[in-house]
Amino acid sequence: MGQSGSGAAMKRRRRTPKKLDSRLIVRPRAQPPLHRATWSLVTLLAWLFYAYLWLPLATAVVWWFGLADIYGELYQRSEQVDRFVVFALPAAAAITGFALIGWAEYNRLRFRGNERRAPFRDVPIDEIAAALGASPGVPHALAEVRVAILDMNEDAEPMAVIPVLPVDRRSPA
Repeated sequence: MGQSGSGAAMKRRRRTPKKLDSRLIVRPRAQPPLHRATWSLVTLLAWLFYAYLWLPLATAVVWWFGLADIYGELYQRSEQVDRFVVFALPAAAAITGFALIGWAEYNRLRFRGNERRAPFRDVPIDEIAAALGASPGVPHALAEVRVAILDMNEDAEPMAVIPVLPVDRRSPA
């Protein structure tokens, strides 16, 4: 009883504010399409503004490397613009870009839902021992430890496994 304030006011204070649903981060398709499109547009505009801020530096770099001379060589010498340079090269670049994007989309649609990376079969420990030229105890010991030193004979065959304990780097030395 020793609390001040009315019961309704106390109930209002106890309510927790709505939290952001973090599942939208994992599943962005859970957002409404208009909301997704709006924020995509906002993101695009922010990136365009960011690129606009870099234009003075890009201009300085282009000037520094003499790329401004290209304009003089292409236009100022003959006092006319070469139509091939103005039309054909950008068209070829656009066609190439569309071809690459089209091929990527074709493959994405073609292989959608197909898992082409089949899991490997588990190799029996006896088979591993035979491949290593070791006794069956060595692969069993290797399977039980995380870090180990292998004792090898003259023929480079594992003879023994020496387990290594992990070093605790948090404790002072």
